[in-house]
Amino acid sequence: MAKYEIRFLKRISDSLLENLNNLLKHPYQVGNSSVNLEVDDLSDYLPELVGILRKNKVELEFTKKTFKVIGYSCASCANSAESILKYVDGVIYSSANYANHSVTVEYLPQLTNPEIFKNSLKEIGFDLVMDENFEKANSKRIQMQKKELMLSALFALPLFLIGMFFMDWPMGPYLMWFLSSPLVFYFGRHFFINAWKKARRLESNMDTLVALSTGVAYVFSLINLLFPHLFHQHQHAQIYFESAGIVIFFVLLGKYLEDSAKNRASDSIKKLMDLEETTVKFVRGNNVVEKEIQEINAGEMLRVLPGQKIPLDGVVASGSSSVNESMISGEPLPKTKSLGDYLFAGTLNVEGVLDFEVKKVHSETYLAGIINKVEEALSSKAPIQKKVDKVSSVFVPIVIVTAVLSFLIWYFILDNSNMAFLSFVTVLVVACPCAMGLATPTALMVGIGKGAVNGILIKNAQSLENAGKITDLVLDKTGTITTGEPRVIKTHYFDAARLNILASLESNSTHPLARAICQYYSELELVKIENFENFSGMGISGYYSGQAFFAGKKQFILNQGIAVNTDYAQDSENSLVYFSNEKELLAIIEIGDELKPDIEKHLKTLAANHIKVHLLSGDNILAVSKMANNLGVSNFKGEVLPEEKADYINSLKSKNAVVAMVGDGINDTIAFTQADVSIAMSNGADAAKEVADITILGHDLSRVISSIQLSKNTTAVVNQNLFWAFIYNILAIPVAAGVLYISTGFMMQPMLASAAMALSSISVVSNSLRLKFKKI
Repeated sequence: MAKYEIRFLKRISDSLLENLNNLLKHPYQVGNSSVNLEVDDLSDYLPELVGILRKNKVELEFTKKTFKVIGYSCASCANSAESILKYVDGVIYSSANYANHSVTVEYLPQLTNPEIFKNSLKEIGFDLVMDENFEKANSKRIQMQKKELMLSALFALPLFLIGMFFMDWPMGPYLMWFLSSPLVFYFGRHFFINAWKKARRLESNMDTLVALSTGVAYVFSLINLLFPHLFHQHQHAQIYFESAGIVIFFVLLGKYLEDSAKNRASDSIKKLMDLEETTVKFVRGNNVVEKEIQEINAGEMLRVLPGQKIPLDGVVASGSSSVNESMISGEPLPKTKSLGDYLFAGTLNVEGVLDFEVKKVHSETYLAGIINKVEEALSSKAPIQKKVDKVSSVFVPIVIVTAVLSFLIWYFILDNSNMAFLSFVTVLVVACPCAMGLATPTALMVGIGKGAVNGILIKNAQSLENAGKITDLVLDKTGTITTGEPRVIKTHYFDAARLNILASLESNSTHPLARAICQYYSELELVKIENFENFSGMGISGYYSGQAFFAGKKQFILNQGIAVNTDYAQDSENSLVYFSNEKELLAIIEIGDELKPDIEKHLKTLAANHIKVHLLSGDNILAVSKMANNLGVSNFKGEVLPEEKADYINSLKSKNAVVAMVGDGINDTIAFTQADVSIAMSNGADAAKEVADITILGHDLSRVISSIQLSKNTTAVVNQNLFWAFIYNILAIPVAAGVLYISTGFMMQPMLASAAMALSSISVVSNSLRLKFKKI
């Protein structure tokens, strides 16, 4: 038994301590600053413990990081890496991705660190890359693969020719022994080393099948060559050196082609990373020097020349230029940037020289956030992948059992020792767990990457899968189908002397209507508002000179006990903001907003795809009704509170609808949590983007349609891949066992089996790559 202490970042209250003591019994000992426990295996307790502490808002230091891993040879390898890290003390969660060569780990830094992960993975034959040189290391590995493949071909080609055409040549078996030995024991050494490491842990994977089949074929052939009458008293001894050697060659060829294809599958993510600069021009007085980007701190000054990418987020301090921000906004036309304007990392400076003050360091930029979101999405698993992983984990043992059964049936029941051995080797060689393991993650990698470079950031694999099933799309009005840049259309004043208080009150809000009012009254002198409060979906309040002031919906003002004159603006189709003090109504402001370009075309496209559109808004019912009628939307509702949006979505879901919600405000977050798929606009509130399953860069609704089509395309490819992978194995293994031999005389040879196995994996990856060229 080992003792563990998990420390809190802040002391907890006595009342919370009492509550935790009621929830956490033996073996936990909870104090105000930490939890102590003495157990044999911390991994059996930590996930549950952390879940309870998080639920009770106990502050702990967590780290979640994705590491690249070198050495995965099949899906079982990724599952093994995931499994071994789950048993490292201090690890809360781990998830490995075979297609992306990665493992994502959430852990407590006070108990463990990446160096321990690296050592744990090294024990089972993998290398965890902790720095950012994975691409370099992976490229070097593939170059080495290519070199060994070409060298192995020098032995494999003559071995194949002798095995096919010169079997009766007396020196043939000895030459095949000579040629197959380096193929099996040098070029194929990795299979035996990894299989042995797995065997010591009572595990198996693709390497086990290759090592077992080629090793048995080689040893059996060697015994028959040196002692021809040991197993065969009255018949010619069979030699399978060519099968052992050629199988190794085909597996090496298949792995090289597969890895090359997987690298192409991640091209979209690499394009995002290519937007990041590695060096910058640092301005120190009148001098400009080059520095590594990691050395730059917030507040320092950088210079960007024409044609260079903006290296970090910051604010222009001097100069003016046009900057191409299409990677963020999707707008093809460059934007003019001058003093005080904000710059984003990864965008392109088109013409002038810009000096700017750094606001966010390398790891905190908007671009870094996009890349992190994409990598998090890639580390997640679709629901169907979890089922495939379970099949993959037992697949290799089932194949080994099938091969042994095949051998026993042919040897003892059908009395054919040559067929017994041949079927045993061929079944081991033809089985392909890699195809099953690659079917889902390669398609998701290409799909999520394609989305990212097209301005669609997908939070996880499940979100991508669900988006294609949408039957109903709920749209917020302001900022979603309108430009989100409303302006004051008309005013009704009952006391114009206190409009500066209205402008001051609205300056504390981020709502689009508040911005319109602030812009309209920009020339008024603002005053200090105290005790400001925001009532989500209703209005705002604050105090000036000891008096309360309110601004918001009509019902919000009525709730304060203020009378509202019904003669003003009752038939208005604009949004209405009512302003009052604690005694009387002071003003009514009418605000209008323009529709986004092509919104009618986008809504028709949704209808053509049999998706019902619903328009919900907190705006007045007349404004919502007119807009809905003009757009041909029959399902709409105005003057809706945030919780009522959530109720509306739940009512649709109760009718078996798959509902997506598109919004951009904090008031949409409640509805987001209830929707099957939540979609936020990137120019909206940070809280909305944090909750959303999908974030659309820019403000174009066409990308919502694209995300739905991308989901359908990706899901179709996943299903095709899984169908092929399972059908291949279901058909190939019985054929390899010799079921066709009795009726047709056909028996699959190990060389053909190894080629088929390699082709199976390559076909799955190639099918996934088709997504790159599909239009969304």
